[in-house]
Amino acid sequence: MIWLERGEHLGSGTLGRWAIESDTRADVLLEVLDHSPALRPLRSHPRAEHVARYGSSALPLPVAAAFLGTLGEYAARLARGSRSAVLTGARAERVARCGDGSYAVTVTMDGVTRLLRAETVVYALGGSPVEVPLGERSISAATLFASAGRAAVDLLPSRSPRVAIVGGSHSAFAAATMLLRLLGPRLGPGALRI
Repeated sequence: MIWLERGEHLGSGTLGRWAIESDTRADVLLEVLDHSPALRPLRSHPRAEHVARYGSSALPLPVAAAFLGTLGEYAARLARGSRSAVLTGARAERVARCGDGSYAVTVTMDGVTRLLRAETVVYALGGSPVEVPLGERSISAATLFASAGRAAVDLLPSRSPRVAIVGGSHSAFAAATMLLRLLGPRLGPGALRI
């Protein structure tokens, strides 16, 4: 197995920068530790215990990110101790199916491009918010969900702001929930549309 990660560490990605709750319950996030004997020792780690305190509730993404970072470090140590490789700072540029049914994966790492071969490729790309420059009266989900999102919301008109949320994914509904919480009584009927 070769594990490619664009970031410098496995695990948390950019989750820690978002000031919203995970859409995964804390107990479900911890199940991976119970179902893998190799990961079970992490159950007593302080970060796993912190996640466990949330029980069957959602947890803030920074808490999830800290746990996933610890899980990633541990998984990388396990992988490096086996016949596997963990390549951080690596970007998969291209994946192509070969005539024999295997895959050729073009990888760039430290400015050097090389070709890896694999029988199976698993894509686990995570989510990346898209920035669409719509002008000064727009707030991207990336800005809204970041720790500074409250400041962006505070710049909305103080009385009866009207907000359109473009999108229909989990992020759109998380944005609506956050805006309802932050703006509450300032919103009039029909002021928030998805």
